[in-house]
Amino acid sequence: MSGSYEIAVPFDATIFSGNGSQIYTGLAIANLDASNSANVSCTARDAGGNVISNAISVPQLNPLGQWAAYMFPLVQGQVGTFDCTSNTLIGAIATRALGTNALSSLPVISLPASNSTATKIIPDFGVGASFVTDFYVINTSTSAAKFSIVFHDGNGNPVAVPFGNFGSITTLSEAVFAGGAELYEFGTPTTSPPVFGSAIITSEPGITIQAVLRRLGSDGSYYEAAVPAISGSIEIEVPFDATTFSGNNSQIYTGLAGLAPKFETTS
Repeated sequence: MSGSYEIAVPFDATIFSGNGSQIYTGLAIANLDASNSANVSCTARDAGGNVISNAISVPQLNPLGQWAAYMFPLVQGQVGTFDCTSNTLIGAIATRALGTNALSSLPVISLPASNSTATKIIPDFGVGASFVTDFYVINTSTSAAKFSIVFHDGNGNPVAVPFGNFGSITTLSEAVFAGGAELYEFGTPTTSPPVFGSAIITSEPGITIQAVLRRLGSDGSYYEAAVPAISGSIEIEVPFDATTFSGNNSQIYTGLAGLAPKFETTS
């Protein structure tokens, strides 16, 4: 990232039902200023947008200095957001761990978020065949905001996706409290038949949505990948690695998923 004076990330400090392990959200912040120290102030908010006092404290960062942590006891058992502001440009990354083994990253939101009503896409989701997909919905605005997620299969047709006790749905439409966050989990690793596809997101100002694609491996371990919502492009480029991993002599695979969207963005 090029740096920002304010960032936000979703956090999850609940217990992961898959293996009973604590979920940790880590945060690393770097001061991009080579001359001035960074005074970073972070506020934690729960799912309802309520401030969790003294939950996160960042020391003053030297020029080009860095800080990282993942233990935040006061948010234990909750889902919400960390919102951090700085007097200098900062860069940040968020990490997510299912216990002590499964480690992945989460996209960081640079603020202020767009004030326009936006339509974006999650290029890939999967439920069943060992996959589960979580959606983090964060509202960084000062008022409640609505969003809608519509699921499509590989042919572009609406598709029903298992969603807890609600059965299977083709569309999720909800509102999130000001400053709040919600977590929605779709499917189970054993959902049958499995469902794969993409999701089109429409949201009011202040809403940011990120997906986490999780897989239960044949060895009983869990693996995750963050999938940010994107506005689309007419050209993309990705690195690939098709070598053999020296750690266990396994083949490395690079996957690619995409959607040809048919939507317009309204300002």
